[in-house]
Amino acid sequence: MVQLLALALCFNWSLYVLILSSSLLISLVKREYFKQGKVEQFRQILEEGSSSDIDEYYADVKYERIAILNALGAYYSYLGKTETKHKEKEDYFIMATQYYNKASRIDMHEPTTWVGKGQLLLAKGEIDNALQAFTIVLGNAPDNVPALLGQRALQVYPGCPAAVRLGIGLCRYKLGQLDKARQAFDRVLQASMTGRNEERNGENAASV
Repeated sequence: MVQLLALALCFNWSLYVLILSSSLLISLVKREYFKQGKVEQFRQILEEGSSSDIDEYYADVKYERIAILNALGAYYSYLGKTETKHKEKEDYFIMATQYYNKASRIDMHEPTTWVGKGQLLLAKGEIDNALQAFTIVLGNAPDNVPALLGQRALQVYPGCPAAVRLGIGLCRYKLGQLDKARQAFDRVLQASMTGRNEERNGENAASV
């Protein structure tokens, strides 16, 4: 389980985090569909759970509805991030935004929604806005998902991409943990230099 979460952080972790943290009411069914690669069935279950009928009859069941909407937001964020065609990419991002906004209308302070919004903004390349979304979460709960999951991922999977360490460094900086932030940034620079040297060596070897 820990290895899965570590890989999730390094490779589109927002989708996995929000899916695996959904409510017990629907989690067993949709997790199994997702784990088995039955993505279309997974999507259908979630979209049925986010219908207007559900909103009407289960208006008081807030957390479960938010979990469904956030899982859909993460799903479409993932599709947008991996899509190569511009039009389709934008359509997926619009869908993700709509689901996250709907979740915020139920409870604007729910941290998992802000984490999802941050990942969506990151996928769109809006780094400053993404950082602001993560900061909102960490400001209210410094031990929440981004910092804790990131820290655990680095322990389990120390070879994860430099971008992950950069994100952790930014979280540390915003929390006032300057020494730990500096360590994270130093490792990003070291990884970057190592990558460049390996790339150069590969080019030299190819030219021989």
